Amino acid sequence: MEIVTTNNVLVIVLSVLFSCHYILCDLNISVHDVRLKLHENCVVNISYDKEDYNKNVIIENQHNDIIQVIREFNITEDSPNPFPVLIKAVGAGHSEMYATVDNKTLDDVFVRVTVYKINGLDTFSAVIGWIYFVAWSVSFYPQIYINWKRKSVVGLNFDFIALNVVGFTLYSLFNLGLFYIPEIQAYMNYKRKSTIGWSIGNIFLDFSGGMLSMLQMIVDAYNYDDWVSIFGDPTKFGLGLFSVVFDIFFIVQHYFLYKTSNYDVSQ
Repeated sequence: MEIVTTNNVLVIVLSVLFSCHYILCDLNISVHDVRLKLHENCVVNISYDKEDYNKNVIIENQHNDIIQVIREFNITEDSPNPFPVLIKAVGAGHSEMYATVDNKTLDDVFVRVTVYKINGLDTFSAVIGWIYFVAWSVSFYPQIYINWKRKSVVGLNFDFIALNVVGFTLYSLFNLGLFYIPEIQAYMNYKRKSTIGWSIGNIFLDFSGGMLSMLQMIVDAYNYDDWVSIFGDPTKFGLGLFSVVFDIFFIVQHYFLYKTSNYDVSQ
């Protein structure tokens, strides 16, 4: 019976590691993230060691309708090192290309490619995002100011405050409260036939936030030809849409329906 010694185990382990290295190749790619304008091209370089000669490298592409790349190449002694791989942007969106050798994926040899239509839209989208973030963040301060100025909270519906506290703690409950119980921010104004004590500044800031939130999603969807992202995230788009709808209703109440009111503010 053959005895397995420590030296034998070491030899076996080294042999396995060497075999894996030989099979998979030691390839390196120059970059992992690339941004391209539609119909532009770029070149990424794949470098290799001498031990990788006589290897067949296949470039797999996630979405052929977004980028086109060379499908495969052979590494020989006459091959350029690094080997240039041309990427052509043929459609807007996101795709990933990666290399395989002997049907085995090389984990470190990949490129994430983003293809856009208009470069400036990224900056525009980021600006929109920050604006509506600020607008939504400060939208409640006008109500605090008007309460302090009037030395009264009459006209401020405390159901609205309670819902927002719960909402910012549990986002899903916030959506349910605003989407499915509209009579909470709207019914009281109708009953009083007045918007006295309610900050219209809150409404304008919330309206701005909702509009810009939806605009940002539309801009990103157009720039990357990814309209699924809008319908795939109905919560964000729905939040902006319903916020805008109710804000418009409040504006109509404030400037048209209850523009003049004999409501007693002491009630």
